[in-house]
Amino acid sequence: MQYLCYFQPFRDFIFNFMDSSAFLSPIELPSEIHSISSSIKGESVRMQSYAWQGADFRYARLTHLSSESRIEMLNFTVYPHYHSDSPVFASDFVCLGHQLRIAVIDAMPIFADEPSYQSKWISPFAPLHKKSLAIAPQYERKLDWSTRYLSQHACMATGVSAQDLALLFGVWKEYFGLYVDLHHSSTPILENQSRCERVRS
Repeated sequence: MQYLCYFQPFRDFIFNFMDSSAFLSPIELPSEIHSISSSIKGESVRMQSYAWQGADFRYARLTHLSSESRIEMLNFTVYPHYHSDSPVFASDFVCLGHQLRIAVIDAMPIFADEPSYQSKWISPFAPLHKKSLAIAPQYERKLDWSTRYLSQHACMATGVSAQDLALLFGVWKEYFGLYVDLHHSSTPILENQSRCERVRS
């Protein structure tokens, strides 16, 4: 069975990153979660899920859904440990047919209302957001989640041919690389109990 695979470079990069990390290990998922197959209007659809955990991050997961010609979706999310106030790194990509419907890339801030947090965790992504504006039209922020949970420097690309995702893939790698660098340079918040509790919530 041949499935859409426009997001294969993203998958390969994620697996290489996880495999090369000494601080992350794969989680064995139940078979009914790891791989699911079904059909939509007579077309085969497959969804594959993977997860990791370790000293670097509390949890990371990758979900990839693809059909033969109708749809392809990829979600990659990284959750820091509760003793860190690092944002959650989130990326979602949806292709309908052979056209990118939406791509969301962001370090979703936890304390977006704090100027010092904005300076440390949000402002560094401004140049990458500017770069994303130059390579793809941006999805209009009409829905509540796009303003409530995402930073102002989130990439929300749309209208890109699936065959022309290379530039967006490059921006995604830069977003993720910067996120990892900032996370590794952050200081645990173990002494601040109220902040830890807010992170947990």
